[in-house]
Amino acid sequence: MRYPIKKRETGQRLELTLSLYAEQVSLVVDKTRCLKCEVCSTVCPRQAVSIISGEVDLDITIDPRICVLCEVCSHFCPTGAVTLFYNGQPKTILADHQGMADFYPSITIDTAKCPEPCPPLPEGEVHWCRQERRLIPNTLTDCPKNCRVCLDACPRQVIQLAEDRSHVFPQPELCLRCSQCLLLCRTQAIEISPKFIGRVIIRDELCPVSCTKCIDLCPVKAIVREGERVYLQNETCSLCGVCRNICDEGAITIIREEVVALPGEFSHVWDEAVARLTSGGGL
Repeated sequence: MRYPIKKRETGQRLELTLSLYAEQVSLVVDKTRCLKCEVCSTVCPRQAVSIISGEVDLDITIDPRICVLCEVCSHFCPTGAVTLFYNGQPKTILADHQGMADFYPSITIDTAKCPEPCPPLPEGEVHWCRQERRLIPNTLTDCPKNCRVCLDACPRQVIQLAEDRSHVFPQPELCLRCSQCLLLCRTQAIEISPKFIGRVIIRDELCPVSCTKCIDLCPVKAIVREGERVYLQNETCSLCGVCRNICDEGAITIIREEVVALPGEFSHVWDEAVARLTSGGGL
C-alpha cells in the first residue's frame, strides 16, 4: 500500500507532501525562482514533472500519483527552485551518499584581481584624473579604474556591489553559468564552470515574424532578432531549455553533449539522468 502524496499549489509555490506516522517528506517548488526549463522534466525518472506552455508564458506541474520524492529534480535544478525536506530539514540523501555527482561551483570572483579605484575623496572634493584627463568628482562612481562591467553584463543580477562599494560579490545560487560576465572581464578575475556542454539549433525560417516568445523568456538573453533572422549567441547560452519549451513552431533543437560534474562512480539514477540529458531526452 502506498501512502498518498498531497499536492498544494498557488501561483508562486507548488508543494507535495507525504505524511507518515512520525515522518514527513515534502517537495517544494518556488515558482518565483523556477525558470520552467526542461531540465527537471527531462531527468525525472518517473516522468512526473511537466512544463506547460501557455500563450506567452510557461508553468510547471508535478503529478503526485507518480512522484516518489527522489531528489533527482532538485539536484539538477539550475536555480535551486526545487527543494526536498525530511521532517523539516533539507533532504539530500542521494548527494550525501554518492548517489549523485556534485557540480563545479557556478561562479567565483577573485576580487584581488579587480582593479582598485583611487582613494576616496573627502565629500565635495575633486581630483584630476590623468587617465581620463578630466576632473573626477566621485572616485567610487566615476573613477575609470573602478571596473564594474560584470554588474552591467549579468542578465540575472547575479553579481552585486558591496554596501561600501569596495568590491563585488556573486550569488552563485542565481547564476546560470552563461559566461557573459566572463567575456567582458579584462582582468580574468571571474571563473565560470558550465553545467552542460552542447549547442542549440534555431530554424528561424519557422519563426513567425511577430513571435518573440523565446527572446522574451530566455533567462540569459542569449537569443536575438535582427530583422527576420532569429539566432543564438552560443557563447552565452546556458542550455536550460526554456526556449524550446515555449516554442510552438518546433523551431528549436537542444543538443546537450556533456554534463559537467566532478568525476567518480555514482548511482544508476545519476547515469540514467545524464543519459536522458545527453542522448536525446531534451530534444
